[in-house]
Amino acid sequence: MGYLLVEKGIVLNLLTLSLSAVSLVALYYFAVEDLDASPRFFYTEGWNSFHWICYFYIAYPMLFVLCKIFYRLPAGGWMENMVCSLGRHSYGIYIFQLFYFTLIAPYLLNIMASVNSVVFHEFMYVVISILACTYPVVRFIRNLSDRAVLLKIFLLASLLVGGVLFVIWQWRPFYKAVEPFAPYAVAQHDDDTLRVVMIGDSWVYFHQTLRRDSVLEVKIKKAIGHKRIKLLAKGKGGVASGEIYNYMSAERTMAKEYDLNNCSQPIIEQGADYCIISAGINDARQRRGKQYYVTNYYQIIRFLLSKGIRPVVMEIPEVEVDEAYEGNTLYYQLRSRIVMRMMETNLYGTHDYRQALKDSLTVHHLMDSIVYIPATSWNPNGWLDKRDIYTDDHFHLNLKGYELLDSTFATEIVKDYQSRKSAIK
Repeated sequence: MGYLLVEKGIVLNLLTLSLSAVSLVALYYFAVEDLDASPRFFYTEGWNSFHWICYFYIAYPMLFVLCKIFYRLPAGGWMENMVCSLGRHSYGIYIFQLFYFTLIAPYLLNIMASVNSVVFHEFMYVVISILACTYPVVRFIRNLSDRAVLLKIFLLASLLVGGVLFVIWQWRPFYKAVEPFAPYAVAQHDDDTLRVVMIGDSWVYFHQTLRRDSVLEVKIKKAIGHKRIKLLAKGKGGVASGEIYNYMSAERTMAKEYDLNNCSQPIIEQGADYCIISAGINDARQRRGKQYYVTNYYQIIRFLLSKGIRPVVMEIPEVEVDEAYEGNTLYYQLRSRIVMRMMETNLYGTHDYRQALKDSLTVHHLMDSIVYIPATSWNPNGWLDKRDIYTDDHFHLNLKGYELLDSTFATEIVKDYQSRKSAIK
């Protein structure tokens, strides 16, 4: 093909167009359908479309279109100069690509694996690779020896790629699910007391400060009748699911240099029949990503179930997350949009997180092991609820909202308790 292009130029006739049509069909089956045509065509995953039959379209119609576009560029313009410069240094770019894709690209892919969005992941990989393989070669190899060229290319590419990887690495701990902590003993009881604990974010914290814990105890007592009720709660404002999980362990709390006063291990290790979990609102507000949220939540549930505690999973209501976004700086908004693409989540609202958690619980067959409270059962319209159950920030419940939520907690816990008790009989 190279010989024909040099000798005859780009020729579009019945033969070349027919071969181009054949190559398009071949590209579809090799690249999209992942066709295994061995032994006629060597099969290898990731390179399956790189066969001679696939190149007619690229060599003739595609190259013809690119040439037409090039000849229409303004003479002496930056675009024409850039294309010509790339052409003059094509061999140097090719040599550097061998080095880049062998030694640097694998590490880039490994670090970028924490990015959930496939589209964003591929886009960033392509952009970084193009810049790393072209700009240093075109900009810095003039009038230098071959050894100096390679050394300078290596140093500049390392700085460029290293800078990008450093940024991704710095962000990753914020969006990577936390590691499981070492288990600890939890007291077991066989008496007439129904024990309930609450852990989580600011919704639990304000439940404590507004003296709602004793109100919930009374509601459960009225609904269940004969048993004593003991309720303990521990919440901290602003924490996402990962921090809530870490606070469940005193050892992890100290390792992270968190405030031990917010650690929920002391109330969990006293033993409980049910644990109400309020988590996810800050995951959505901080754009932590669905994978971060569901992985941490799964670890919370798994630990509680291993200790004989039945999790009460409160689905995230539709709070006004977008107000926290709109009221921030331009840098924060730009970062939020980038993170949104990286984490494949919606910039506004909590629907994606609700659905992701529900899907995860279903996949892990946990729905029968928990008490699941859908947001639609008590707050179907979120902060737009006409019953005026939210504070002015549209992010937290007022007393009326807690009254509604506590009634739902009491009803669902008692219903589950009586159902399980009947099943045992």
